[in-house]
Amino acid sequence: MMQKERKNSLDMMKAIKKSLDPDNIMNPNKMMDWQGNFITDLRYKKTSLDKNESCLNKWKQEMDTCTYCGFCKSVCPIFENTYCDTETARGKVLNAYGLLTGELMPNENIAKIFYACTQCRDCYRRCPSKIKVPEIIQDARTYLIEQKCISSIHKMLVEKIENTKNIFGDKELTFPSQNGEILLFIGCQYLSR
Repeated sequence: MMQKERKNSLDMMKAIKKSLDPDNIMNPNKMMDWQGNFITDLRYKKTSLDKNESCLNKWKQEMDTCTYCGFCKSVCPIFENTYCDTETARGKVLNAYGLLTGELMPNENIAKIFYACTQCRDCYRRCPSKIKVPEIIQDARTYLIEQKCISSIHKMLVEKIENTKNIFGDKELTFPSQNGEILLFIGCQYLSR
């Protein structure tokens, strides 16, 4: 997507990053060459779904093991802001179980719960049962995407990328080229007006 979004500037951006960060310790893998459909590469694991089998099936035992103790609440940055129990790790496990069993149908409200997770992994670190909640959330997101259930913000980004090939919805952008003594990396967010 970066190739389409910023066209010829990608090589320049990689060269600048390499010169400023030769060991690739700042934002490792920040600039990558994505292959295939951007939806499957947008932080979600690519999981092939059989028509009769959900990618959540492999997590059934983990979901059954969760005791819903609530220790995850004390470290969840989303819960600290919303005080909504469904947005804690145990709430997401319950929602994933509902999707797995068919008790919940994919909808924008369910998607919002799963997309709110920052993947900080503190819930896993704090969990006495070591439930792999971040992985369950990733596969729940994959499941929702396969069910064509994404948030309105994701829908807007998809439309922008499909229509203009960049997340800003702008036509092709170019970087101004100037001579000077100091190298300035303007980044991928630069918009020429």
